[in-house]
Amino acid sequence: MRDAKRGVAHSITIQARSGAEGQTAVRLGFTATKKYGNAVVRNRAKRRLRHAIRAVLAEKPCAPYDLVLIAREALPDRDYPTLLQDIRYCLKKAGVYDV
Repeated sequence: MRDAKRGVAHSITIQARSGAEGQTAVRLGFTATKKYGNAVVRNRAKRRLRHAIRAVLAEKPCAPYDLVLIAREALPDRDYPTLLQDIRYCLKKAGVYDV
């Protein structure tokens, strides 16, 4: 993902790279580093990101991409609608959504 485009918001960072030839779906990866917190906190953050990105992609599907969602320290304090807004913003900044 070194050559990936990035979108950064307060609660999340998204790295996006166009999918491989023949790839038909969006592939997702989720990361929360140890400095984020203990295992319980990190797993809760990843579950929250999974749920949120599914909701955003259901609203507006996109071309096949490889996406990595990285939890940031502000994620636990964000309410759900603001988190969805952050994800949409990051996807636009990373070039996944053209609009």
